[in-house]
Amino acid sequence: MESIRTVYRCTYAHKDSFPAGPVRDSRAFMMEREARACADALKARGYAVHVWRMREVKVARRWDTDLDSELTQVLDS
Repeated sequence: MESIRTVYRCTYAHKDSFPAGPVRDSRAFMMEREARACADALKARGYAVHVWRMREVKVARRWDTDLDSELTQVLDS
């Protein structure tokens, strides 16, 4: 049986280097409000932020993003 979960992540980069600079990824959050709280904290520190909703599938012992999923999308804040 395939295990599937929905997670929320923030991708962020410093505004001075965006979009050419390195983009970093937050840890996975199980709740959208936790991801948005992380995004708000990063914005306050001067980062450009996007919140994503992603579907992940468990492959062997690790979770991988299901890039074919409709649930992989940007939730603009």
